[in-house]
Amino acid sequence: AQKYHCKACNFYGTLVTQEEKQKKKEELIEKMICERISQRGIARTVRVSRNRVILMIKKKKSDRLHPEF
Repeated sequence: AQKYHCKACNFYGTLVTQEEKQKKKEELIEKMICERISQRGIARTVRVSRNRVILMIKKKKSDRLHPEF
């Protein structure tokens, strides 16, 4: 992410928040799960733990079984 510098208060920061990064990462994991890529392959590619991938799979299954109306 590109950093910016505020000349008024001398602050350095990024425009992309951690929440946005996490959301993009979760969307990528969901797409990879749909493509039937292995858990270890997903974890390696996205640089998350395999347990995180497993939690995403469980979440996706529970969402499919119990959709919110």
